[in-house]
Amino acid sequence: MSLLKKKIEDQLKQAMKARSELAVSTYRLIRAGIKNKEIEIGKALDDAGVVAIVQKMIKQAKESLEQFQKGGRRDLVEQTMKEMEFLKPFLPAQMSLEDLKTKIKETIATVGATSSVQMGEVMKALTSKFSGRIDMKEASRLVKELLSKF
Repeated sequence: MSLLKKKIEDQLKQAMKARSELAVSTYRLIRAGIKNKEIEIGKALDDAGVVAIVQKMIKQAKESLEQFQKGGRRDLVEQTMKEMEFLKPFLPAQMSLEDLKTKIKETIATVGATSSVQMGEVMKALTSKFSGRIDMKEASRLVKELLSKF
């Protein structure tokens, strides 16, 4: 069992003992996502696979959050934000904005990108190197900004 899966199981047990319904449902949702992916690929997920599941769940939560805010559903906004707080500890530490800019500049130089047409190559390289440690939306914005200066 991967370390993250073990950590999720431990958190689920603690949440059940504390009778925290939202935490229990969130951890069960993570566990179900992991099980579904394992069934789909036919083998147990490693930590990187678990991180990918959690990232997907956070992305979905952010999208839901926007919709709830537009709809004026303050109750669902608060619930979704709490769920995201339960998810975040399972992600690797996020890179700071300054580090991100530095890594993007290095990647642009490595790839040899000189225009925004090559943005896909830069993003692909960033994804393979730093998956899980960077906010891809922010990275995309910065890559666009930096490549537009050429």
